[in-house]
Amino acid sequence: MAERTTATTVAPKPAAPPVGRSTPSSAAGAGPSLRKVSKKGAARPNRVVLYAVEGWGKSSFACHTPEPIALMTKGEDGLRTLLRNGLVPDTAHFDDEAETWNELLMAVQSLIVEEHSYKTFVLDVLNGAARLCVDHVARMSFSGSLEKFNEWGRGWKLVPDEWQRLLDHLGRLNAKGVAIVLLAHADVKTFKNPEGMDYDRYTPRVPPQMWELTQEWADMILFGQLETFVQSERKDAPKGKAKGGQDRLLYCQRTAVADAKNRHGL
Repeated sequence: MAERTTATTVAPKPAAPPVGRSTPSSAAGAGPSLRKVSKKGAARPNRVVLYAVEGWGKSSFACHTPEPIALMTKGEDGLRTLLRNGLVPDTAHFDDEAETWNELLMAVQSLIVEEHSYKTFVLDVLNGAARLCVDHVARMSFSGSLEKFNEWGRGWKLVPDEWQRLLDHLGRLNAKGVAIVLLAHADVKTFKNPEGMDYDRYTPRVPPQMWELTQEWADMILFGQLETFVQSERKDAPKGKAKGGQDRLLYCQRTAVADAKNRHGL
């Protein structure tokens, strides 16, 4: 007697999505989605850059921020003098200065991963951090030679990626609920005016390769100046006599004098 066979129908497997595409279920929880839309900004402490002329009081300003902890870069110990003379409130600070780029990054990292009650991180100063960054790139890529670093601008091409590491560290600290205050000295530089004659203005003492990234990253850029009046006895006199210099001014918006900005309507 012949055996009877039963035919079995096998359902075809669903076609795999094309390479580079995700199925709706896998994409729902990752990246921008209409399931996650807000109309109000999420609460986050400020990212502030304050640069000012000498003697304006940058460090004193930072000592009055909420529960600050300060990190001084190599050679910048003015905060200790202010504390020793009782000119600012008692302010927490790292006992050791950041003398290398890695020490600076590690100090910020410690605030990210360790438990603490500080609400403001103060870097004193930003241009000191810039020097550490340049020294690090020169040591790692040019055998420590600044001459080779500057040759054909090769070193400066590597600086932005290294500087971004610091901004990324600060961004993670900021996301943890800590405000960031970066202090910097001011310089006077000539502005290349595309619409007319060039003129001098104040800028932070930070190389442009680093400043461009920092400027975009910051919520507030503040410039501190001492109010000064210039008087001249004759209209044709090449120079006048300056008076004032006691009252402090704080620029919150960009002017022909200096870069500044804020996202608070100040």
